[in-house]
Amino acid sequence: MVLSTVWQRVQEKMNEVAGLCGVRVATLANEDGLLLASCGQELDPEWLAAVSPLVQKVSGDDRDGVLQGARDKGFSLQVTSFSMGGQRLYLCAAGPQQSPSLEMTDFARQIAQWLR
Repeated sequence: MVLSTVWQRVQEKMNEVAGLCGVRVATLANEDGLLLASCGQELDPEWLAAVSPLVQKVSGDDRDGVLQGARDKGFSLQVTSFSMGGQRLYLCAAGPQQSPSLEMTDFARQIAQWLR
């Protein structure tokens, strides 16, 4: 399978699962914050990809600032990381601020499972 076809399929799967789980924006990024795939456009996908490793790795004011930036736009974020092919990948799901994190957790679980 051609590499571009693989990433197209990843994006299709993200769109499909996001629709089922109520996730409005999602990104898949590497540990440098480089955007690999995304679905939804309500938040800047490149920004989400860039902050995903920070949300999971950093604590304190830096993390709180990122989370507050999303809350100011009416979203809550959930980031899940997993290893694939020797790299750490970060899957960030953004949903309505009041959305249960269970929906975003389900999204992350399904996508991570599908990618493995």
